[in-house]
Amino acid sequence: MKKNFDFLIIGNFRSGTSFLSNIINSNKRGYCVYDPFIFLIKIYNLHIQKKNKSISSINIDLDHYIKNNKIYENSLFTNLKKKFSFKENISIKDRFLFINILKKIKSYQHPNLKEILITKKKMSFRIFFKHCLHEFKRVNSKKTQVVTGTKISWCEEYIPVFKKAYPKIKILFIYRDIKSIISSAINSEKFGKKAVRPILYYIFFWKKSILLSRKYKNHLYIIKYEKLISKFNQEAKNIYKYLGLKNIKIKKLYDQFDFFWTPNTSYKVKRNKKIIDTQKHYKKMLDKELIDIIDYLCKDELNLLGYKVNNKKKINKNIIKKILKKYDSKNIFGRKYRKYLNYNKCLDNLI
Repeated sequence: MKKNFDFLIIGNFRSGTSFLSNIINSNKRGYCVYDPFIFLIKIYNLHIQKKNKSISSINIDLDHYIKNNKIYENSLFTNLKKKFSFKENISIKDRFLFINILKKIKSYQHPNLKEILITKKKMSFRIFFKHCLHEFKRVNSKKTQVVTGTKISWCEEYIPVFKKAYPKIKILFIYRDIKSIISSAINSEKFGKKAVRPILYYIFFWKKSILLSRKYKNHLYIIKYEKLISKFNQEAKNIYKYLGLKNIKIKKLYDQFDFFWTPNTSYKVKRNKKIIDTQKHYKKMLDKELIDIIDYLCKDELNLLGYKVNNKKKINKNIIKKILKKYDSKNIFGRKYRKYLNYNKCLDNLI
């Protein structure tokens, strides 16, 4: 059977990517695997940095590329657009590194990892992506002859790379009010403490997400999470049409294992419904002082997207720092997140 890579879902953590994935998984002709390939993206990210002498900073993690509220053209981002398309060969070492990272971090989400076959045949990252995608489908689902894809958060800078690697790929981008994302994220301890990041991390990456989605809008099918919730049947029909799937009436949502799925909300609500509307929950979960700061720092994007901005007044930088520290001090963050605790430098790039 031909190994195809038909679609990609991108969007921020806690923005509805799982919900969107399972709308597709609920169709007998659609299959979407959750999240494993962010780690392959990071391995590729490190690979091209090592190969490109013009890039001085070696960093396996993804960046936000935000400076003065704009995407700046640093050497890695510029090279991604111009030179890369996953055509480079992936080593055997990196293939097993990918699987071992998943076993360490994502085994709760992918319990069948031991059944994934890793071939030693020479292949590029582009081919390895497709190989692994179909391995996940093989061990997880009984579906055959389906439209196949995956979801990857945080990686909008790779939109042009995916388009070059897979010219026919369809990319769905889902976005959500940043206040709801932060509210959901800082209450997501059930995913482990590693799922919680500094407040400014969410803001920077959300801004990157929105700005790059505007830059590449002609290559994307763009979905507003709140509209997907309020007009579910029509939006699901449009998604199926975009992917070339026959429209069905969704009575229950199913996951990547062909099992019944309930929304993975981080809020304490009844989870036995197909659709859970949590649009206003951030008002209960976040203090007004933090809501005002988020609105202030993200007002341009929020206005552009049609969200209500509660605060339009300028806020003193010292007050912002004090409130951010109040929320961030509740958690201990790893080294890669420390730059988002350098409030002076971060705020200079945001205000």
